[in-house]
Amino acid sequence: MLEQAQRLLDRIADVRRPADLDLLLFFVRHPRTLMASEQLAAFLGYELKQISESLEVLLGAGLLTRSQHPAHAARLFMFTSTEELTWLPPFLEFTSSQEGRGVLRRELKRRVSETMTLTSAVDRYGREPRSRPTLVREQSASSRDAKTAARRGGQR
Repeated sequence: MLEQAQRLLDRIADVRRPADLDLLLFFVRHPRTLMASEQLAAFLGYELKQISESLEVLLGAGLLTRSQHPAHAARLFMFTSTEELTWLPPFLEFTSSQEGRGVLRRELKRRVSETMTLTSAVDRYGREPRSRPTLVREQSASSRDAKTAARRGGQR
């Protein structure tokens, strides 16, 4: 079952985190939804930031469209299902069981953890960490003697 989950997630490249998965499942089940992001976060049990990031992932992937009325905070989200989504039927079949959803979530968490481990070596700006030069200061003999004396309580 794990191999099947891995193959399925490889086909759905845009789903990278458990919040992405849960949001996608929500919109598959509720293809036209009028809600504020805060309501989605509360309903799905995620922080608003996580839901906002996952919404952007699904919108960017073309799986979701949103429209907003200027007088309301709620937005109309619409799941975009096309014939090009050949992964959707196997995805729906796999996620129809609690066990299948659990396997997908665990695999996503493992992948997130693995990615975080790999990227911890790269600084936050996407560059390889530069080796920082070690500063070596030349000290005069009198300066070294003064520091030594200070450590010994003022005696030379």
